[in-house]
Amino acid sequence: MRGCRVLDRCEQRSSLGTRSLNAMVTSIGDASGGAGNGNGGDGPKVSRAHVESHPAAKSERTVTWPVEDGDALIGTVRLSKGLHECVLPDGTIIETFKTLKFAVEFLHQQGRPFPSEEQASRLKTDVDELSRKSPTERMFWLPDYAKRHGLAEAKLQQMIEAEIAANTKKALAQQEAERRREQREEKEAKKKAHQEKAKAEEEDRKDRRARRDARDQERADRRAQQRQRDIDRQLAIILKQPAPLWGSKRMAVLDGRQVRCLTFDEGAKWIHGIDELPLLVRRRLADARHNLCPTCIGIEAHNNANGPPSLKLYFAVIVAIERVLDQAERRFNIGLENR
Repeated sequence: MRGCRVLDRCEQRSSLGTRSLNAMVTSIGDASGGAGNGNGGDGPKVSRAHVESHPAAKSERTVTWPVEDGDALIGTVRLSKGLHECVLPDGTIIETFKTLKFAVEFLHQQGRPFPSEEQASRLKTDVDELSRKSPTERMFWLPDYAKRHGLAEAKLQQMIEAEIAANTKKALAQQEAERRREQREEKEAKKKAHQEKAKAEEEDRKDRRARRDARDQERADRRAQQRQRDIDRQLAIILKQPAPLWGSKRMAVLDGRQVRCLTFDEGAKWIHGIDELPLLVRRRLADARHNLCPTCIGIEAHNNANGPPSLKLYFAVIVAIERVLDQAERRFNIGLENR
């Protein structure tokens, strides 16, 4: 742009030859860069700049860039008074730009509308680019970008300000997230220090706690023994004698893997009864010394209950049946050995 302004203000002097001026103009045209400048790149074809002499008391030279699409002339970009004028072949000036790049692009896109999706994408990209420029640069480029998209400068300025506000909000959110992260790290550091202090205090109390735990364990053992005696007394008072078949020889000589069932059926026949037992009772049966039929356990529990059996009663029934089975096995095994 600096070269273009210098060229626009330069006066014809007799000491400058046509060759040196043409060389200067060509250098300026190459320096303008961007899509559509020169014959290289992917932009429209632009011929080298032409210099036209206008006779006057104080004459100026006008720099022009013919813009072609293939072999057809689309128009001409003319530098006049610091502005790049987009001139149609019939001489009509349809738009002016501050930069050559936008003027050439504007001529090349005449009559070639872009799809709405591509237009929106280009506009978003340009708004993002302008929002990242300094206020001075933004004010310089704003008119050309507004004409590029066919928008009023005020409208484009509003879009840029909205983008700047969004970027500022995003930056503030990131700062807030960073502040919260630092607060979390500080909180975790304090928590860790507190835990280390608590651990040290716990080590100091370790000996006393060990002695106290030993005393507590001794008391717990005594309570467990007392509870076992209470259970035995309750069994003697509450629980009736299990069905005689539990202590029969036929039940005692069954294989250890076979289900202990009062009907001596296979376990699959009455396995559905396990769904009616509480979860803790099912777990107790799984850990039992004998493979007891869950349906038979439920029947025995209901026979010894005035209402719905409690967990305590279920466990008492299982213990009683296990004892009867153990006694029967010992009795009949001893009888077999004596023979």
